[in-house]
Amino acid sequence: MNNKGISLVTVVVIIIVMIIIATISIVAGNKLIVETKNLQELQNIETIRQAIDRVYQEYTNSGIYTPKGEGLIGRYSPAIAAGDVQAVGWYLLDEDALKELGVNELRGKYLVNYEYSQVLDMSDPTYYEKYCVVEFIYKQRELKDAAEREGRLSTFFYPGEALDNIEGDSDTGLMYKTKYSKYTEVYGTGWYLVDSSLINDTEEIVNGTYLINYDNAKYVEYNEASYEKIEK
Repeated sequence: MNNKGISLVTVVVIIIVMIIIATISIVAGNKLIVETKNLQELQNIETIRQAIDRVYQEYTNSGIYTPKGEGLIGRYSPAIAAGDVQAVGWYLLDEDALKELGVNELRGKYLVNYEYSQVLDMSDPTYYEKYCVVEFIYKQRELKDAAEREGRLSTFFYPGEALDNIEGDSDTGLMYKTKYSKYTEVYGTGWYLVDSSLINDTEEIVNGTYLINYDNAKYVEYNEASYEKIEK
């Protein structure tokens, strides 16, 4: 007699398949949510950056001398890092300041530097570390400018391991590119792999390793799992 019912083994297999499908769906859904959130945060920062650039351009073109800290929107040189550090040259933007900038749709607090064209979301747990990275970048740029004025630019080198595009004629080349991301980016000539020990001065504030482009004042946090190393 043929057994037309469903066996216990079949039921178990069906359940296992359903669990696998559900797990894949959850992982994919969570990844999409994270990528969407990250993209939205980047868009928010870019919106504020465009606003402060516009205001700073108007400020510098006004031709009117004003004391430092006046004439720009936000609270000048605020205390950050639980009040332990004064962010000299930076401005704290709250919701009222954002509205004054013309950014009515955003909430929260942002730390901005008009001169550097830098924006940090203070809801980001790592904002203070990023603040330290930005300050480190501009300190190195000032050192380079000083070396150029003093005629010793040929002996000046930015801290870190210099990256280099591998498409050139040189025998050596080292690049990194992002993995597991919808938006693949390549880091080569002009970028440096910088360990936290080079960024920290007297205190162990910065924990991560960063890919830094000093001349363009750009940076991204580096972790080995998310980047592919390409060597020539």
